[in-house]
Amino acid sequence: MATRPALLEVALFLRTLRRFDASRRVYVASDTAVAAYVSRVANATAVPCLVKYENYSRVWMKKKRWGPMNVWTHLQLEKTTVMARALDDGAPGVLFADADVAWLAPLPPAGAGAVGVSPCLCRDRVEATYGAYNGGHVFARTTGVLDLWRSATSRSRYMEQAALEEVYAETAGAFLWDARANVEWLNVVASHSVDGRDHAADLVADGDTVAWLGRRLLSAHAHVVPTANQPAFQRRALGPMLDALRHSAVEPDLCATHHLLCAGARPCAPADWLFDRRNVTVHVATFAPGHGNAATNYYHFFYGLLVPVLHWLEELRPRPGDVVVLNEPPFHRGATHRFLPQLLRLAGRDACVQMGVVEAPDRNGSGAAAAHVTLANEFWDWSRLDDAAAARYTRRPEWGLDYHLYGCGRFDDGARRELAARVAAARDALLRACRCAAASGAPRVLVIRREHRHASDQAHQNRSLANFDDVVAALRERPWAASHEVRVVDFGDADLCRQACETAAATAQHGAGQANMALLRGGGFAGVVEICPKPMMYKSIFQCLAALRGVRYARVEQPTMHGPVDVAAVAAAADAAVAAAGSPAAADWPRGGHHLKVCDTKNAAWRAPIACGYG
Repeated sequence: MATRPALLEVALFLRTLRRFDASRRVYVASDTAVAAYVSRVANATAVPCLVKYENYSRVWMKKKRWGPMNVWTHLQLEKTTVMARALDDGAPGVLFADADVAWLAPLPPAGAGAVGVSPCLCRDRVEATYGAYNGGHVFARTTGVLDLWRSATSRSRYMEQAALEEVYAETAGAFLWDARANVEWLNVVASHSVDGRDHAADLVADGDTVAWLGRRLLSAHAHVVPTANQPAFQRRALGPMLDALRHSAVEPDLCATHHLLCAGARPCAPADWLFDRRNVTVHVATFAPGHGNAATNYYHFFYGLLVPVLHWLEELRPRPGDVVVLNEPPFHRGATHRFLPQLLRLAGRDACVQMGVVEAPDRNGSGAAAAHVTLANEFWDWSRLDDAAAARYTRRPEWGLDYHLYGCGRFDDGARRELAARVAAARDALLRACRCAAASGAPRVLVIRREHRHASDQAHQNRSLANFDDVVAALRERPWAASHEVRVVDFGDADLCRQACETAAATAQHGAGQANMALLRGGGFAGVVEICPKPMMYKSIFQCLAALRGVRYARVEQPTMHGPVDVAAVAAAADAAVAAAGSPAAADWPRGGHHLKVCDTKNAAWRAPIACGYG
């Protein structure tokens, strides 16, 4: 059962359940946002019984009554609604589990009885107030049990949870779940545990499993990212539980859903910034790619957004928990971004910050508010953008570097050093965020395949190589192939991390695939052979990039956009690149190509990459 603020928890719940038992049908009591998410998940059904509560706050629901019970209790009883739906669909039994459960092992068999409950295993005073059984882990085989649960709730001292005492007592054959099936924060902290002892040390990660009191833990029941109003005594249990999850089989699922907790080798530790909004700083920047559509074109995304954004973060060094916002220029608003969501997740995880995109009403984004958020790295509470107490720093609008590279041969030495530094900073941040392992095994020669993929309005971008397979075969016959791996890759549908971690010495047709040259090892240890169609030979982008990175560069002309290339010429260029690996690469700065109009000062050298293109 979940509403929009619990979307991340639902994602973790479903991912961990699928890891251990993908065959289970899952029903989710949902509001509108959660229903939209669940509709895209295989073997899951949204039951939108929470939509009617969307406009009510928790405080209001606890004060307002619908009949003999307050609205909050009615919402809690929607558990029986979603359980009844599963039974009506023919399930022989149904387990209700709270959305903040992370599964750590296959589900155990249910008992034979009509109802199963999970013992609280907490102090007497806690059970006396809240009930002996947990309302977030209940099994039922019949709708009659659900009817009894609803009825008992009207007589309960604590909503539907304490009502389970009556349900258990009145149902013949009722059974108790294994205590390891529902361990939560109150079983860990001394203030609430059944024996009054602290049990943090009893959570032990051992390989892929997590042990609890010496036996395998089946599930962890806790808000991985606590809510702002969660008491401090609950948060004390979070650290040990998070540490156990990070060292278990579900670590990839945790990092896929809760990126800020898994930044590189140093997870962003649970800290005051999760709960205290007073120290949050909002940083706003506007980057406008100088040419093309960075929403879908990889080259213009990489140098128009990725490099400037990651360099900005490196320069900014935000504190964990800060908010970093990109303001979309007016002419890019409404674009469907293909790559930017990945960048927001990776950069946010690496820097331990909340990242998003806004369409602010003003040019520099200084007026950005929560209502203007169009894209986010997480389902966070963006109301902090409306917090007047938060410090706000706005960077003046800046062009991306994608168009500058068309004429980087015209930069002076200082500008080239600045441009190289920006690319290097972005490279390091991306490789770190993607956790790319150090190169091992045989050196690689990467051959990047390019296919027709562009729509008719970008038909000029469609290029291909008629004898691509012949080129690959020739490279695999070269003498050096005995000690090098010749690998063919197609980056057309690859995500950022696959491209970042895969890139090595490369042979490719002119195009976006060679944007990854920024990720190559410099110092002459890598080389690039560009196969360039004759109509594109005036473009010197990738020759400039090679010089910036200290990468050996060669170019072979392809007579037409889709025809064959001279295989022997490509092989000879690859031979030279492989033979010279490890020796310094001479920087070659071509002066050809076309340039950003506002930067074109006849033949004068540009003093810096940022000396033009600003608004």
